[in-house]
Amino acid sequence: MKVKVLYLLVAVSSLMGPLVWAETVTDIEPPISTHTIDPAPNAAGWNRSSPVSVNITATDNGTVAAIHYILDGGFEVTVDGSSASVSVVDEGTHTVEYWAVDEAGNEETPHNIATVKLDTTPPGIPEGLSPVDGTVTNDTTPTLSWDAPSDFGGSGIKNYRYQVDDDPDFSSPLRDGYTRNTHYSPRLTDGVYYWRIYARDNAGNKGDWTEGRQIIIDTEPPQITCPGDVTQDNDSGQCSAVVTWAVPIVSDNVGVASVSCDPPSGSTFPVGTTTVTCTATDLAGNVTTCSFGVTVNDVEPPITSFLATPPNPDNDPSPYFAWEATDSNGCTAPNDLLYSTRLDGGSWSEWSPDTSATIGPLSEGLHTFEVRAQDEAGNVEATASYAWVIDLTAPVPTIVVSPTTINPQVRLLTVTVTYDEPMDPSTAPVITLTGTHWGPQTPVGGGWSAGNTVYTAAFLHDGTQESIPAAVASIAPASGATDLARNPETGAVSAPFVVDLVPPTVRVIVPEEEGQYVLNDDISALWEATDEFPGLDSASAADEVNTDMASGEPFYTGSVGFHEFTVTAVDLAGNVTTVTVLYQVVYNVHPGGVAGGAAGVEEEPVGFLDKSIAGGGGEVGIAQLEAIYTVGEVIHIRCSLTDAEGELVTDAVITCTLVRVRILPETEHYIILHLWPLDFDEETSLYYLDIGTEGLLPGIYDLWLGFDDGTHRRLRIRLEEGAS
Repeated sequence: MKVKVLYLLVAVSSLMGPLVWAETVTDIEPPISTHTIDPAPNAAGWNRSSPVSVNITATDNGTVAAIHYILDGGFEVTVDGSSASVSVVDEGTHTVEYWAVDEAGNEETPHNIATVKLDTTPPGIPEGLSPVDGTVTNDTTPTLSWDAPSDFGGSGIKNYRYQVDDDPDFSSPLRDGYTRNTHYSPRLTDGVYYWRIYARDNAGNKGDWTEGRQIIIDTEPPQITCPGDVTQDNDSGQCSAVVTWAVPIVSDNVGVASVSCDPPSGSTFPVGTTTVTCTATDLAGNVTTCSFGVTVNDVEPPITSFLATPPNPDNDPSPYFAWEATDSNGCTAPNDLLYSTRLDGGSWSEWSPDTSATIGPLSEGLHTFEVRAQDEAGNVEATASYAWVIDLTAPVPTIVVSPTTINPQVRLLTVTVTYDEPMDPSTAPVITLTGTHWGPQTPVGGGWSAGNTVYTAAFLHDGTQESIPAAVASIAPASGATDLARNPETGAVSAPFVVDLVPPTVRVIVPEEEGQYVLNDDISALWEATDEFPGLDSASAADEVNTDMASGEPFYTGSVGFHEFTVTAVDLAGNVTTVTVLYQVVYNVHPGGVAGGAAGVEEEPVGFLDKSIAGGGGEVGIAQLEAIYTVGEVIHIRCSLTDAEGELVTDAVITCTLVRVRILPETEHYIILHLWPLDFDEETSLYYLDIGTEGLLPGIYDLWLGFDDGTHRRLRIRLEEGAS
C-alpha cells in the first residue's frame, strides 16, 4: 500500500512570493512469501528421498529486499532477493521458519512455517511369525500372525503385504494383498501352502520379504484299530489287576501326532468290565477314537480265621466257636460273606452269614471243627480247621522231697510233684511244709519241666535251730494246679523228711591249741565227737601226714614248725562240724658256751654266751642281762639241738641278729645292725658264731637267735668301754 502526502511549502522572506504545494508517496505494505517442497511429499506428508528442498519465493508491491529463514530453530539465514532454497538431508521431521522484508523495511508477519518429514530407511523384517514353519493344522482359515518390525526412519508402519501360494517360489500367489493388521486369515482347502510378508512405512519405504513359511492344511482324520476285548484274573491280594495290551494300529495321510488310551495300558482295573477308549490324533489335530472292554475276574477265595476256640485240651463238652473271614483281595465286604461248618468230618451245613456257634455236648477225645467261607464271586476257600481234645479226667499227683534231711549246710529243700499228664504251666500246686521256719512258705526257685508233667519247688529254711524228726511236705486236693483241660488235681499226697539244724559237738584235748611238742615225740591225740539227734554218721581226725585217725592214735611231730590237727564229725542229717587245732613242733635247745667243752674248759656251761652270768645279771629294761663284754672282745655263741629221743639235729637253720637297744622311760627303741647265720661244727656237734665288737659303741645290745622251728631267744648284753 502506498500513501500520497501533500506538503505546503511556505517561503518566508522579506519578499513574500506565492505559496507552493509538494507530493510524497510512502510504502507500508509488507511482502508476501510462499514455499514449495521438492520433491513433493506423499499423501501422508513424507518424503523418502534425500535431499528435500524447501523453495521460498516472495512478492511485494515494491521490491523484495531479502528472504530470512531459520532451520529447526537454528541460526537465522538471510538471502538477498525474492527467492531462497533450503536443503533438508537428515531423516526426521524438520521445520523451516521463513519471512520476507521489502526495501521499505516492511517485514512479513507472522512468519511462515514449512514442515519437512524425511524417512529414507525401509522398515525391518517382521519377526515372531506364527504358526511355525511346517505347521500342520485342520483349520481352513488359519491365522497367520507376526510382530511389527522396527521402523528406523521414524515414519511408522503403514501396512503389510502378504502372499500365500502353493509354490515355495511364489510364482503365482493364490493370495496377494495388504493389511494394516499384524495378522491375516486366508481361506484355504486341504493342501501344502507357503506364506510370506513384508512391511511398508508411511514414507513408502518397503522392507524385505520374510522367509517363506510352510503350512499344511489337513482336515482328514486318522485311521485307528483297537485291540480285542481283554479278560484277566485279579492280581494276588487285590480287587483289581494291572492290565496291558498292544498299542492300537493307527495310520494318517499326513502323520500321527499321538495315540493314547483312557485308561492307559498298564493301569489298574477293578474287578468287573471297564470300557477303554483309545484316541488317535494326527499332526493337524484331527481325532479318531475306538474302544474295547477290559474284564477282571475275582478268582481269589476269602480267608477264614477263628476268633474264639476252646482250649486244647478242654474240660467243657459244649464248646463255643466264633470266626470271621476277610476276602483276601477285598472284593467282598465282610458282612456279605457266607459260611458253612462241619464237625468231625460230617456233612457241611447250609451257607449262612452266622459267625459263631455252640456245639455239643461232646464225648471225651479228639474232635475237629471246620469252617469255610464263600465270597460274592462264588470263590470258596480251603477249610479253616481246629482240632482239640476234650478231657474230663482229673490229673493224679505224686510227691517226693530231696534231700530227706535239712541241716545248716543244706537248708534248701526241693519238692518234686509228678503228674500222670501234662499240666497247665500257668498254674502250680500249693505245697505245705511242716515247721515254722520256712518264712511264708513261698518257693525260692523251681517250676515246670518234663513237658509240664513235673513241678519242682525249692524252699529255703531260715536256719533257726530246730529239729523235727517227722516233717511232711504235702499238697491238698485241688490245691491250685490244673491239667491243660483245666481239671484240678485230686487226692491228698505227702512226703516225709527230717529237719536237723544242730551240728555234732567236737572237742580236741590233745594236741592243745598253740601247744609246743618236741621233734619226733610220740604223743597220742585225744578227742571226742557227739550228736544228740539223729546221731553221728562219721567222725575222724587228720594231720599233715595221716588221715582217718581215731582218738588215741599219735599225731605228727616229724618236722619242726606249725602244724594243723583237724577233727571232722558228720551226723545222720548231714550236719558237719570241723575243729582244727594249730600246734608247734620244736627242738630241744641246749645252750653250750665255751664251758661246754668246745674250748677245753672244764666248767659246766651256764648259757649260750662264753661270758654268761650265772644266775643272770638282773633286769635291764624289759629283758634279763645275760653277759657283759668290753669293746674289742669277741662274743662266742654256742648251742646244740636234739629231738625228743636225744638225737642230735645237725641240719637246723639258726640266725643271729645284732640289735642296738635304746632304753627310754616308757619304751625301748631298736636299731638292727647285722644278721649272721650260725655254723655247725661236726667235731664238737655245736652250732657256733663268733662276733667281734671292735667299732661298736658301748651300750645295751640284743642278740636274737632265730630257729627254723619258729622259736626265738633274746640274749641281752652290755658292751662297756675298754681300758684306756
